[in-house]
Amino acid sequence: MFTLTSQHILDRLNIPAENWLTITTEFEALFKGAVGSLPALTDYCQHVDRKRRPSAANCQKWLSA
Repeated sequence: MFTLTSQHILDRLNIPAENWLTITTEFEALFKGAVGSLPALTDYCQHVDRKRRPSAANCQKWLSA
């Protein structure tokens, strides 16, 4: 299903191959706000003066290996 190049890219992004199809087909249903690693979400929330990290659980579930 994945070529060596595709797997290499997913490895660099630290996204499990099993999650890739779900993320790409259901992105808008899974994420309602900012998306990224937990440190990036924390930085974003501090920058926009938010106390909570939106979609943190989904980001951790779908974007972390």
